[in-house]
Amino acid sequence: MRFKVHETNPIKLSCITALGPLIGMMSSCQANTNLNVIKNLLQLSTAQASWLLNIETLLAVIMTSFVGKVSERIGCTLILSIGTLICAISNLLVIVPEIYNNYLMLLLFRGISAIGIGFLAPATMPTNYMLVQPGKLAITITISSVMIPVAGILVALSAGMVASSIGFQYMFLFVGCISLFTFICQIIWLPYDIQKNKRAKIDFIGVSLMSIGLCSLVIGLLSFSEKEFIPLWAKILLSLGGFIILIIFYFYDQKKSSNKVFQPQLLNKTILTSATLILIVQAANFGERYLTPFNVVYNIKYKNEMTGVIMAIVCCSAFPFSPITNILLKKVIVKRILIIIGMLYGLLMLLNGFMFLYFPSFALYTVVSFINMGLFLSAVIITQTYNFAQCPQKYNQQMGVLNHLMAQIGNVSGIILAVVIQVSVDENLNTPDIQYDPLSVAAVYWTFAGLFVIFVLLASRLGMLPFERGKNGYIEREMSQTESFEESFINSDEMVFTEQFQGEGQIVEGYYI
Repeated sequence: MRFKVHETNPIKLSCITALGPLIGMMSSCQANTNLNVIKNLLQLSTAQASWLLNIETLLAVIMTSFVGKVSERIGCTLILSIGTLICAISNLLVIVPEIYNNYLMLLLFRGISAIGIGFLAPATMPTNYMLVQPGKLAITITISSVMIPVAGILVALSAGMVASSIGFQYMFLFVGCISLFTFICQIIWLPYDIQKNKRAKIDFIGVSLMSIGLCSLVIGLLSFSEKEFIPLWAKILLSLGGFIILIIFYFYDQKKSSNKVFQPQLLNKTILTSATLILIVQAANFGERYLTPFNVVYNIKYKNEMTGVIMAIVCCSAFPFSPITNILLKKVIVKRILIIIGMLYGLLMLLNGFMFLYFPSFALYTVVSFINMGLFLSAVIITQTYNFAQCPQKYNQQMGVLNHLMAQIGNVSGIILAVVIQVSVDENLNTPDIQYDPLSVAAVYWTFAGLFVIFVLLASRLGMLPFERGKNGYIEREMSQTESFEESFINSDEMVFTEQFQGEGQIVEGYYI
């Protein structure tokens, strides 16, 4: 029996939709874990090998430029299934020797897989939003977020062993099989006859501007991590040019376009503040994950195999932190929780920096990383719940795209920030004989701690919305001053209020009383 709009049990729904984030994260993690194996087998340079990772980030970001409008026209469930099928086929075919033994072919199929991820990732949350029972949205967001560390655990425990025993290509096969299984489940249970906006049109000028801007910005940022890729002036020109093009896109989309990529109502102060919080926390998390293998080998002086052990332990933080987050969401306003998360995260980043500089410890590093991953997951759950819970249904496709876009840009920014700071502090990282300077790692962590000062300041400026009534910290006057969707304050029946945000009030036919 197919799922029905706003009538689907969140657990049943998550069994299907939460596999999307699992696929995306496994695809990225397994390639990252086995990158050195692939590099040696295909005799690649570091720059060549890195593009097996970069191509996924680049194309996944670019795909977001038009997937929102396409979802409006044909439905987010169909977009989700198309993306899953593309991931399945592209990963399954890597088992062919002519593909996994050829760098260009492997790069091509990594790119095709990235296109699939670019479809399914932004469509996952809108699908949850549309199908889940009213009041249960946060459950599906939590389960989907937990899939990120679950993927990390699976890959950490299996990727290296599989690559060394039977070949790295079998990890691609594994991801392909999971994708194919997910696609079959989607075909059986997801509804495809949902309400669509047949009048939705794509503004190709706006989409082109956004795609070119994102492409230029991402390539420019990624090139900073590869010294021999392009000259410094070209890196700066690409990054600056991409940023300028995105500014042009913004003004064109908001002022001139008749078929906007992002509706003006979506880009209000409250949503943009929350989206920036997503970018910051993603940057810190991915930057920290990038440092983990180097920290284990060069600072803590353990074998490389211990990286997988740490990652497996760290990813288990989802299990205690997810229920704690949901309990807090029932009792405390979003602003207050995010401020606490930002302060704790920043202090732990400072601690990590001093630890690597003065007293490196495997046990302490594991504990701090465990807490940091839990705080990251909590921040993701809270910000996405906050955004979708205030978002009218007609904007949910664009909200999914915006969240995904900010997360991907945050991922790229975190890694680039870590690389640039390390190389700036430790010139030995540019030589074949690496003599790792702990100060370069400490500088990265301290920079991330500085980002969380910005995080706390932004979180303190978040507004209050009607679904936060009755919770600790709620002030009615602040709610009246909050800039958000008009429907948030006139009790539109399009709103999907979450159960834990109802406080002492009740929902009667879509109205808060």
